[in-house]
Amino acid sequence: MRENKLCDIINQNRYIEKRRQSMKYNYDKLWKILIDKKMIKKDLMHEASITLSTIEKKRKQQNASLEVLSRICKALKCDIGDILEIKY
Repeated sequence: MRENKLCDIINQNRYIEKRRQSMKYNYDKLWKILIDKKMIKKDLMHEASITLSTIEKKRKQQNASLEVLSRICKALKCDIGDILEIKY
């Protein structure tokens, strides 16, 4: 019985990891907002207290922590859906 539960947990974790890896992050909306607000990346870095490497992660369509996304949204006065699109 315990072995079955352990196998179920392992399989569930594999499924979650596989699903996570298949997600595609798209930040095109973020760049459009910056253009619309006549901001450059350096402005966003200052306003959101983020680093150049964080900006580069967005440029490369990579994942970011919710804390970072929240700071970006606060700086731009928008919601997360306004800057990020997740595709499965």
